[in-house]
Amino acid sequence: MDAPSACGAGAWRAVFVAQHLVAERIEESLAEAGLPPLSWYDVLLTVASAPDKRLRMFEVAEGIVMSRSGLTRLVDRIEKGGYLRRESCPSDRRGTHLALTDDGEALLQQALPVYSAAVQQHFLRHLGDAAAVETLLQPVVEAARASRKACGNECPDAAATAVAPVVASAA
Repeated sequence: MDAPSACGAGAWRAVFVAQHLVAERIEESLAEAGLPPLSWYDVLLTVASAPDKRLRMFEVAEGIVMSRSGLTRLVDRIEKGGYLRRESCPSDRRGTHLALTDDGEALLQQALPVYSAAVQQHFLRHLGDAAAVETLLQPVVEAARASRKACGNECPDAAATAVAPVVASAA
């Protein structure tokens, strides 16, 4: 297998480092405002964006780029806070829906301006054309998701920060 070109490796490194550093700044902004971590926001936003504000656990895992085991632990903490509740799935006795509670919706509304401002300050204002960047990265996201599904939907917990909600919410 050939090593990636210096240019290609640099592009990957820039995306990887930018995502990590921007996520840290967003985490800091949420913490300074007394809000829960970015991973909570991503889960709540993913559920809130669904019809009836409820999703199956596997759908949330796909939406936020986290392993199912990592998501289970995270949802346990969010549910303990009263922001989500688990509901049985009427069409599949083994399935579980995650439903946004009123407190979860209130927390999301409280976090949204802090989150959006942080995304704008630390990410969007540095891009010449955010839509072009999204268009450029979308095929990469789609290919990675397809590959992920092919190997059982598991990925390392280190990739727990969603890309789609960051771009969608702050735009």
